[in-house]
Amino acid sequence: MNELAALAAGFLTADTLMLALAAMAAGFVRGFSGFGAAMIFVPLASVIVDPPTAVIALWIMDNLVTLPLVVQGFRHCAWAEIRPLFLGAVFGAPAGVWLLANAPEDPLRWTIAILVLVAVAGLASGYRRRKPLHRAGVVAVGAAAGIGGGLAGLTGPPVIVFWVGSETAPAQVRMNTFAFFGLTGVLAGIAHLVAGLFTPERIMLAALIAPAYAVAIYSGSALFGFASERLFRAFALTLCTVAAIFVLPLWR
Repeated sequence: MNELAALAAGFLTADTLMLALAAMAAGFVRGFSGFGAAMIFVPLASVIVDPPTAVIALWIMDNLVTLPLVVQGFRHCAWAEIRPLFLGAVFGAPAGVWLLANAPEDPLRWTIAILVLVAVAGLASGYRRRKPLHRAGVVAVGAAAGIGGGLAGLTGPPVIVFWVGSETAPAQVRMNTFAFFGLTGVLAGIAHLVAGLFTPERIMLAALIAPAYAVAIYSGSALFGFASERLFRAFALTLCTVAAIFVLPLWR
């Protein structure tokens, strides 16, 4: 117990406070919209810690804190849409995790920033499909989500563009994303474990900032339906853009 307390005390620094603030911003957006946590937290946290630590900390926080929301998503999601997406993610996630575990830090930061900016562009584009995707196309969307999720926790953007483009109601998109994130979270966790990315230091860091993430995510969830979705989405995408620019190695 004393060793655990000493380890925790060593993490109570200004950097930990900054990570907690990043977690709060990410959690609030995630709770309200159903996605966006990785687009905010991973770039901001990667300025302070290495990208694998940022991704693992978010994985631990998100999968622990959002379990009740995942259960809710399982009850109300459209399983016929989720199954082919998850099939693609099964193939994509291991590739993303391999890149996370083996790529140098600065190229990882560039990649994360570019992925977030591409995701913002896709989400802001207002893209609408005129006809349904073939099953192979849906599996490809799931594979892209798996790669992004394994590499940077960015599971959401490909599937959000997919569902929003199909005119799916915002409330249904939230339920679908909660369920899909729950499934892909387990998948990514197994891949991270096999790659040896879980360490005591990363687990401790996640435990220290998880309460801030939890408070924010349920605050955001409680506001869904009360605040303007259009204004909130514009704010969230602006925040994601700032986070992506901030992580670029140009500033160091």
